[in-house]
Amino acid sequence: MANRKKNKQLKFRANPKDHKKIKIKIEKSGLTQNEFLLRSALDKRIIRTENLTDVRIELKRIGNNINQIARKINQGNILTAEEKEKFLEELKKLQAAQNKINKNLLEILK
Repeated sequence: MANRKKNKQLKFRANPKDHKKIKIKIEKSGLTQNEFLLRSALDKRIIRTENLTDVRIELKRIGNNINQIARKINQGNILTAEEKEKFLEELKKLQAAQNKINKNLLEILK
């Protein structure tokens, strides 16, 4: 125990009702009990990441759809040159927002 970085132990008592609530929160968090209690005690954010992989997949699909729309617009004469330019500018903004969300999700998943 002397070689461990975390060599101090803390203990506390809880009634059965609170104990059950804490155990449920720990289970939902996906963290170990030790990590969950440390984060809670040190006011760190606790983020559930179990469904974020699905969100990332959906964001990639949206990105692909944006690219397909841009490709079709560039291939045909659907819009006037001015309308096309405005539309492509909006698509670029959507792509930038989608990329920012994806980057943030990757950070959370780390």
